[in-house]
Amino acid sequence: MTKEELKEYIEVKREIEIIGEKIEFLESKKTSIKSQIITDMPRGEAEQDRLGQLLIQIEELIDLYNEKQDKLLKQQLKIEKCIDKLDSSLERNIMRYVYFEGMRFEEVSCIIHYSYRTVRRIHKRAIENLGIK
Repeated sequence: MTKEELKEYIEVKREIEIIGEKIEFLESKKTSIKSQIITDMPRGEAEQDRLGQLLIQIEELIDLYNEKQDKLLKQQLKIEKCIDKLDSSLERNIMRYVYFEGMRFEEVSCIIHYSYRTVRRIHKRAIENLGIK
């Protein structure tokens, strides 16, 4: 685990949310297209083919987004497991605030009621305990 991977956590979390929203949108789009296909109104074959192709493309996009989401979730899990290796709950909390919530050391020190310098020192010790350079 590297410090860059830890810093990447927030963006990974954000990307997972964005992909989830895209999948939701595509699923709703797919449903609306299917309702157009199912109606009893006469349609030409060209339009049926176009709608069918559209459904296929949406399915491919959904599959692609699901693969990306799986990859990102594995990366997120790897980071979570790394933080969980720390023995001290204080170290784990500081690491989560800094890397998972994107807080600055000043903000963390206000939340946990330790001085800025102490938070920095505990953070440094946590990084060393994880073997991160």
